[in-house]
Amino acid sequence: MLESNPKLTWRDMQHIVVRTAKPANLVAKDWRTNALGRNVSHAFGYGLMDAAAMITLAKRWTTVPVQFTCSISSPLMEKFIPAKGYIELKLRAECANVRFLEHVQSKVTLTSSRRGDLHIYLISPHGTRSTLLAQRPNDQAEQGFRNWPFMTVHSWGESPNGIWTLEVHNDGKPQSKFT
Repeated sequence: MLESNPKLTWRDMQHIVVRTAKPANLVAKDWRTNALGRNVSHAFGYGLMDAAAMITLAKRWTTVPVQFTCSISSPLMEKFIPAKGYIELKLRAECANVRFLEHVQSKVTLTSSRRGDLHIYLISPHGTRSTLLAQRPNDQAEQGFRNWPFMTVHSWGESPNGIWTLEVHNDGKPQSKFT
């Protein structure tokens, strides 16, 4: 790719990989179509890399604009997550400088008597649902997460603007606390 277009940046490379990946013949129960119509899976990302397609696209690629970041903070709160229940946190994003998403990061602080009982989802304003944390049956840790950065690329290319929803599920018996 770099031989065909030496001006490519590391971000250009990621965009090209996402746009040319092929999900064909990859079996996973969690394949979903995001808001831009791209198939994405937590097991396989956007699919297998297609070197020929990547080089073809790289030859005519225009460098992506300068990267901007947009940070949205939630108000400080304490919410208890009931056993076999979940809580939602909704935040409005209005990011004037960001035209499309690449990486989305959610920093989460929560306590739990058994971290493996928790699972966390992030839903973009356009309905793309990402698993930030899957249940881990063997995770017996009691410390929870402190300002832990969870990241997803499942909303790649979407607009960041609108209402984001963070869901924290507790499939255990004791209550967990989201702060």
